[in-house]
Amino acid sequence: MGGLQVELKRALKSVLSQTYKNFEVIVVDNNSIDNTDTMLKNLNDQRIRLLKINNNGIIAASRNMGINASNGEWIAFLDSDDWWCSNKLEKVMRYCSSGYDACYHDLKIINSQRKFSLYQKKISGYQVKNPVFNDLIQLGNALPNSSVIVRTTLIKQVGGLCEDKNLIGGEDYECWIRLSKLTNKFKYIPEVLGYYWIGNTNTTNATLSLTSLQYIKKRYIDKFIKENSLESPVWWVYAYARALYLSGDVINARGLLRKLTKRHISLIIKLKSYYMMIVRK
Repeated sequence: MGGLQVELKRALKSVLSQTYKNFEVIVVDNNSIDNTDTMLKNLNDQRIRLLKINNNGIIAASRNMGINASNGEWIAFLDSDDWWCSNKLEKVMRYCSSGYDACYHDLKIINSQRKFSLYQKKISGYQVKNPVFNDLIQLGNALPNSSVIVRTTLIKQVGGLCEDKNLIGGEDYECWIRLSKLTNKFKYIPEVLGYYWIGNTNTTNATLSLTSLQYIKKRYIDKFIKENSLESPVWWVYAYARALYLSGDVINARGLLRKLTKRHISLIIKLKSYYMMIVRK
């Protein structure tokens, strides 16, 4: 069994073993050649549906296909190389039923290149404050994609995830920004209820990160900072400098970082775990 299929099977088993049982599973297969159909057939679970797509590198297209095909009141995202704790849905649904429109939680990072016992960190979110739109612009993405559960009617109302090729790597964050224009009912659950895998099949593309960060800045940040007489958010400066560094542009990366004050640096250290999401695996 190939590595990608092993990861998908791990993800699916984590869903099928949930203590909360009322769900459907939609697998969106992007033109794979690793016998996904056979593996799903062997799992023999009627709750699983398989959809096929050739997304041409636009991950948002795959997510939108799943969103549009869904029948449930809630959408829960899970990337094929990540997985959930068995009580994830049960715990999160308690909050969903309490009047929230989007819930999210912490993820534990697992790195296949090192021993698990020596390398276990968390992607820790935080409770976004009202107005959520302002908070997301000023502090960045607090919602790891594989942790998010969102009300189906709302994510369909905003048109799902943006499929612009210039937003690859930042399409989930941009979706939360648009969602925050409809609702402030976001709930952070300060528990690890899933795992974020960094393995051999993960890739970090600094060029895509630079492009998506520029897109976010032009579409949302520039107008916000102008209207509120603010500087560029520190998370954006840090993320852009990091992407420059990863792309090999060390000089400009250092130039950006020199503009950060001690206060900015202390904020980066405090919130470092979720800044990691800006440059995606």
